[in-house]
Amino acid sequence: MSERSGPALGRAAATISGLTAAARVTGFVRVLVATAVLGTTFLGNTYQSSNLVSNIMFELLAAGLLAAPLVPEFTILDGHAVLEVKPAAHTKDSAVTAFMQEAPFAGRVPIFIGDDQTDYGGFAAVRRFNGLAIAVGPRVKSEWWLPGPKAVHHWLAQLAEQEQLMVPA
Repeated sequence: MSERSGPALGRAAATISGLTAAARVTGFVRVLVATAVLGTTFLGNTYQSSNLVSNIMFELLAAGLLAAPLVPEFTILDGHAVLEVKPAAHTKDSAVTAFMQEAPFAGRVPIFIGDDQTDYGGFAAVRRFNGLAIAVGPRVKSEWWLPGPKAVHHWLAQLAEQEQLMVPA
């Protein structure tokens, strides 16, 4: 598949816009002609209603099927006192893996902090990159552990302070 840019992309967009406008005008003219010929009689109303129903059915069925591949599927993870909604095609493991292959994350030490069973995938991913998997609270286990959110805040503040000392002025 070739990529379009510049003038070619502009021409393609103008062509699509022109064709869309022509289709809208043609549809409007069709409604005007049907109204002029059939009028606002029972026959005219029946024709318009039957045409409307078929168009709605097309939009609901065919257009919905055509658009379905473009809409991501979601799944729900049941955590402790929370429901996580996420794209079904991705996990915390795949997200960490993708981040670690892109700048500015590539070559750095990842840190994953989690407090729920849904975080074990993230823990596994950071371990593959020699990172830190830090469990928070009593519900999850890891080689590193913090007792709760206040401890996480304190640890992050200390880490940020150390980073500031190591950055050359």
